[in-house]
Amino acid sequence: MDMYGNYKSPFGYESGVNGGVDSYGVDHRGFSTQDELQYQTARTERERQLAENLQRQGVSESRFPQYGTNFWGDSANNYGFGTRSIAQNAQNHPAMNMPFSTNLSQQGNNVQQTPTLALSKNYMQSNNTTNSNPFNFVNNEKALTNVALGYNYLSPLSINDKYKHSVLSCLGAQGGIPSMIATAGLGVTKEIYDIAKKSFNPKKYGGYGGILSDSWHDIQADAKGLSEGYNNQDANCYDMMKNFYQINTK
Repeated sequence: MDMYGNYKSPFGYESGVNGGVDSYGVDHRGFSTQDELQYQTARTERERQLAENLQRQGVSESRFPQYGTNFWGDSANNYGFGTRSIAQNAQNHPAMNMPFSTNLSQQGNNVQQTPTLALSKNYMQSNNTTNSNPFNFVNNEKALTNVALGYNYLSPLSINDKYKHSVLSCLGAQGGIPSMIATAGLGVTKEIYDIAKKSFNPKKYGGYGGILSDSWHDIQADAKGLSEGYNNQDANCYDMMKNFYQINTK
């Protein structure tokens, strides 16, 4: 089961809208799976910084501007990403060396912007959550924030859904017991919802047995992520869960 569906970011990003070219103009047809992960991480970090800047100015998410090919700036060399060494290109992207600034002008319900953002070199997993107290509020809050960030950048990727489940669960468990319980609860609730939704058309999913089997495997991936995350709070979940689930299989 793909729990993410057709993803559209708060700024209008969609993947593969034009035969492998995303809505920001970047051509993904030469990207490896690892390249894709690195690109999506950089994109998510840039959107996150822009969102924080807008929210500080009182702009709600419903009024975020919808970007097109103007998001990354100069279109040369595949908007600065090329087709190889995507991780290095992301770190050396011109936007990284520019100060963050946003000019806003409001016209009715429209918000017009000219953004310049810097990319973080630590965008894969922000903020180490290691702590000796599993009920520490700050670390539990950080872990749930990492889950939200992880969901945002994993959603557009056509990769193994079990890997996605395990990574998000791992991130949620790294903060401590409260964040682990919250993440587990969200996972189970989502599976119950999906079972109910798919039950209206069971033939599409191989009958009721297929529906239940798929959800059971998703829950197992969630459980594996929770266990590994809670017991390895220093680890990078994106790398660690590769030891249990291949990335590039659906």
